[in-house]
Amino acid sequence: MKLRVVITTYNRPTMCEELVVQIRSQYAGADIHVYNDGGVPPNLYDAKLHNKHHRGRRGYHYLWREIFQHLKRNQGWRYVLFLPDDATLIDGAISEMIRLYAAIDDENKVGLVPLVDQRGRGPQWVPFDPVRAGDVWLVKWFDCCALVDYAFFDALSWHVAEVPQAHFDNNESSGVGSQISKRLDSKGKAMYQSHESLVLHGDHESKMHPIHRKEVPL
Repeated sequence: MKLRVVITTYNRPTMCEELVVQIRSQYAGADIHVYNDGGVPPNLYDAKLHNKHHRGRRGYHYLWREIFQHLKRNQGWRYVLFLPDDATLIDGAISEMIRLYAAIDDENKVGLVPLVDQRGRGPQWVPFDPVRAGDVWLVKWFDCCALVDYAFFDALSWHVAEVPQAHFDNNESSGVGSQISKRLDSKGKAMYQSHESLVLHGDHESKMHPIHRKEVPL
């Protein structure tokens, strides 16, 4: 089984390097691709680095569009694991993600969110109250940290849409997770979340929206 890992990074070279080492220790055969969003590049010897132009929060969807296009052109994997550069994996996290996702009996499943943070399991971006389903929860939202398969990309037509500038008038997020969640929900597709968090998210400063994260920590 082939696993493609996609890490997005911006000015956290050391954390990104440590994450790559973690991934290798858990899944030696993973094909790791790091997308540097115009920041200080990490020093990688065991992953492929893609340096991109930084467009900030309002242009973050362009980076994800390029990631989708690259994945479409370079297939052959079974799963894609999206991780931010500040993620820390618990022991055995990757194997557990794959086990949990494979065990979900739902023809509409497209991905598993392995992070459980302070937002809990309330509705995120779609008006849906999460439902317990054995070892996982049906949550219907995607926050750029998830294990997905081909059904995820097919449902999105392998494309990340442009985020309308009006989104940023009263919203601190990049809009990428929001638009993907809404599009998946409109197609009747299901995102799930692990019962226990398999990924840890530190309390360091956010690169995307530092002021907001100080007020509303994850």
